[in-house]
Amino acid sequence: MLAAKLEEAIMKSLFVAFLVCVGAGAAAGGQARAQDWAVTGSPGPFAEGLDQSSITISGEQRAAWTMSVWRETQEIEGIFFDYGVHREIFDCFQGRRKTVSLHIYHFEQPAPVHSEEIDGEWTSFSPGTIGDALFDAVCSGRRLPSAGQTHTPDFARAIRADLQRGRYD
Repeated sequence: MLAAKLEEAIMKSLFVAFLVCVGAGAAAGGQARAQDWAVTGSPGPFAEGLDQSSITISGEQRAAWTMSVWRETQEIEGIFFDYGVHREIFDCFQGRRKTVSLHIYHFEQPAPVHSEEIDGEWTSFSPGTIGDALFDAVCSGRRLPSAGQTHTPDFARAIRADLQRGRYD
């Protein structure tokens, strides 16, 4: 009985590891690539970032990986998390965006604590907001100053440290 439960736990762990590897490959377009994270703004208790190397173009739409990093660990319904990575679609002609993928991470765990594909609603931007700055960075083609991190968790930890030091206050 114990051996069967142990085997089941091992198989579940291997399956999760497989999903993480497949997800990482899909996020990178099926190949390893260097990331180029940049801070797009901070509206208080969290900061937003953009992986500039992830921007893809299809007509008037662009897709990119974005990140939200919180100053302190958050908790919702017993799930603790520090940052979220989102795949977003930007309609540069209509001035709107929607989230299509969400992955939530806790610094204490290498795999996401929550992941889901989303059929997000299109949302518009108000001028002068973080969303507006993100939209401008993705749709204008202008490069933001690189934060220097080429690995998602490193960028998240660096931004967390900056938030805690009050850099964006």
